Amino acid sequence: MNFYRERTFGELISDTFNFFRQYGKNYFKNFLLLNGGVLILLMLVIGIGFGDFISSIFQQKGPEDVQFFAAYVSQGSPLFWLISLISMILFILLGMIVYSFPALYLKRVSENDVSGVSLNEMTTDLRNGLGKFLRFFLGLLFVLTPIFMIIFFFTGLLIMLIIGYILIILILPVMINIINFTLMDMYHAEEGFFAALNEAFKIQFTKFWKYIGSTIVMYIIIQAVTTILVIIPMSIFGVRTFLSANQMQSTSPSFVIMVVVLYFFTIVLSLFLYNLIAINAGLMYYDGREDLHEKVALDELDAIGKREE
Repeated sequence: MNFYRERTFGELISDTFNFFRQYGKNYFKNFLLLNGGVLILLMLVIGIGFGDFISSIFQQKGPEDVQFFAAYVSQGSPLFWLISLISMILFILLGMIVYSFPALYLKRVSENDVSGVSLNEMTTDLRNGLGKFLRFFLGLLFVLTPIFMIIFFFTGLLIMLIIGYILIILILPVMINIINFTLMDMYHAEEGFFAALNEAFKIQFTKFWKYIGSTIVMYIIIQAVTTILVIIPMSIFGVRTFLSANQMQSTSPSFVIMVVVLYFFTIVLSLFLYNLIAINAGLMYYDGREDLHEKVALDELDAIGKREE
């Protein structure tokens, strides 16, 4: 698969799925192995550490919820804060793997022209990229997030007008692309956060409508899959429970187990579907990096010259 080339709007969509047809088995095998352990550990920590609190949520009603939570926090110290710290570290680790994996995998297969990547190679890349991801995370938290909040604030003022809804539809894909392009550039071009952010803005606004449209299409596909696999089954389950003669009580163990299973399934599904957005963003990044196209063309000409000699 030729990564470093210009693509039309249709090719950005089709090549995203072509990527998974060609690399999907190897890609998701490594993705699952790297994320699975962290996700299971995170669920265990939350289940064991906050088990009493979670089960009590289904038994609390009205303003007593607030009092119960305050009591739980105060009585749970310092164990509560220790479990919270471990959970936060695992969340950051999971976020690093989920966000970094697509960019690093694309970097591997595009630069080395290989049909797959080993788990050891991906683990090494993730470990070597830890510093870059932490800089990206801090930049996202303290630079991009405040900017996005300000933009959303002013957009919200226009929400009563039609233009407000139009702006939200345009702003969300731009934000998603800027975040993904920034991380891609930090890994690919060995740039710092602000240099990569500048490159991300340049790429996004060079081919504005093509990239927005591609992201919106991917988002619609993800929403459709989520609706079919999660929202519709949950709605059917809720209606059947409500209409059943032997209604399942919200405090019963079976109800709690069902909610936890659906919640866990939703998280796993979201992690997998995110890869559609990430790989699509990667192809847009390669599409926008015309300097890479020129480099590849020169390398190919050089290779032809050497073969003729």
